[in-house]
Amino acid sequence: MRIIAYQKLVRDRIPKLIESDGKIAKIRKISGAEFRQALEAKCLEELKEWQEEYEAEELADLFEVVRAMAEEAGHSFEEIVCLADEKRKSRGGFSEGIWLDQVEAQGDLAKDKEIISTGLSAYNRSIIGEKTFSTLVIEIQDENQNRMGAIAGQISWDYFNIFGFYVEPEYRGSGIGKALINAAAFETRERFGALQMEFVTSFPELQAYLLHTGWVKQGELANMPKGFYNGFFYFATEAVLPAKGRLLTQEGLEGKTADWLKAKNQEMCKRHGIDQTREEKTVLMLDANKEVLGGVYGYIERNWLYISLLWVDESARGLGVGTQAMEKIETWAEEKGIRNFYLGTGKFQACQFYEKRGYRVINTCVDQPKGYECYTLIKQR
Repeated sequence: MRIIAYQKLVRDRIPKLIESDGKIAKIRKISGAEFRQALEAKCLEELKEWQEEYEAEELADLFEVVRAMAEEAGHSFEEIVCLADEKRKSRGGFSEGIWLDQVEAQGDLAKDKEIISTGLSAYNRSIIGEKTFSTLVIEIQDENQNRMGAIAGQISWDYFNIFGFYVEPEYRGSGIGKALINAAAFETRERFGALQMEFVTSFPELQAYLLHTGWVKQGELANMPKGFYNGFFYFATEAVLPAKGRLLTQEGLEGKTADWLKAKNQEMCKRHGIDQTREEKTVLMLDANKEVLGGVYGYIERNWLYISLLWVDESARGLGVGTQAMEKIETWAEEKGIRNFYLGTGKFQACQFYEKRGYRVINTCVDQPKGYECYTLIKQR
């Protein structure tokens, strides 16, 4: 006696056809969840056979399984056909072979930027741990408490990034600027453990002053804006606290001194004809279920596109998400006549990814953050 085990769902009349051939069919009737699972398995079986043969008979088998699935779920086949016809009228069928790659829609820039920033921050913490980004403002006064000058900046990955520095004209040449620099070097090392100070500026007279006072220039962006060179300058935080003048130091950017520095920077930009307008852009990538896969945030300023944030969720890495996001934001900039792109990235982040996209390193910072290198990269078309 031969026993052939099938263990699968078959058409309703198959047992009678087996018996008419003088054989014995052992069957049982299934229902509920077991029946639904069997129908789903049968659907996959018939689909596979259709894929192998592409014969009308195989398609008919698949059609019959779908009919049974509808009836088991409590729907008449006519009801399903009617619904299919309605959908076909309103949304079309599948006969034209239309493949939907993606949909572009206007997002909320602030919310999308926050999503990208949060994702990138979480990734950074997983590699380098928690980092503080404290801010510091230092003002120097004369004996009558008149403001002679001030300096301000923020800790960025164990470097102190200066974004405000000004000395009143009547006090220039008296060592006030050097005293502010030394104070910032001393305070940031003592308070935050910063090893270097970084100053990026386009003002020619300020660049000359920085070189004169011991700063090292490591790189520059030509024509940022047109006719200027945006230089990257660095100063080791090994200075002692200066005795010249009365120093007022505060953490945080609230207050009159920070506002005064901001106003002075705007005056200098206006004097040099430097446009400070900034146009921002986010590209957020989502899957069909609207789950965030990653994104990029950048802005156009002084005829350059700066890629500020790029993040791809761990589950989506290697799927081209970062590439698509970069292509979109670069295309956006090019459509506005921008051909110069730049960005900063850590060794533990995506330097090789950017290099594959045509970016090249123009500046390298050691121990930013400690134990890692940080790079500035550019791409020009």
